[in-house]
Amino acid sequence: GDRGKMLSKLPERSLLATQTTPLLRSRTSLNSGRGFRGRPPPMPRSFRRSMTSSVANVPVDWSRQSTTKEERQSHTFWYSMLRPHSKRLHAKLFRWVVTLLILLDVAAFVLESDQTLKERGRTFFAALEALSSCVFLLEYALRLLTVPESSRFRGVCRSRARLQWVKSWESVVDVISFLPWFLERGAAGLLRI
Repeated sequence: GDRGKMLSKLPERSLLATQTTPLLRSRTSLNSGRGFRGRPPPMPRSFRRSMTSSVANVPVDWSRQSTTKEERQSHTFWYSMLRPHSKRLHAKLFRWVVTLLILLDVAAFVLESDQTLKERGRTFFAALEALSSCVFLLEYALRLLTVPESSRFRGVCRSRARLQWVKSWESVVDVISFLPWFLERGAAGLLRI
């Protein structure tokens, strides 16, 4: 009767909106009346693991949630040093040294184009190239060793994570940075024999 007519005049609400409204209200009240301007406080892990999606009644995958402070600090010294966005002092120093080495290599390449400078600085240029290649090889080995710690390879076995990284462009560029010098030295050694 009259109740059916009143309900038909109400604006249509989606199934999703009706199911999420209580969740939104509870999140807002947890957030001290600030609405969604700030990040809501984290839920306890036991509650997160038991929650299910209200739309399809499927368990929510919380594996992609941010890591805890303890998990973030469980990275090795080498991984934190090689991580490009690390704010630790040793990581900043390492990035600075690598950048300086790259700039010196570029300057040496330009200076070697002049024959007189090439003859005068032959030993310096050779030592700089050897040092750069060894540092870049060491960096590559450390990256290969620590790549399973990356969140990109979470849930992948260590050997598979390393294999996937070796096939990435990042790895190929790293190999190109040091391999020519080692190939040149190896070829020169084979020709002497």
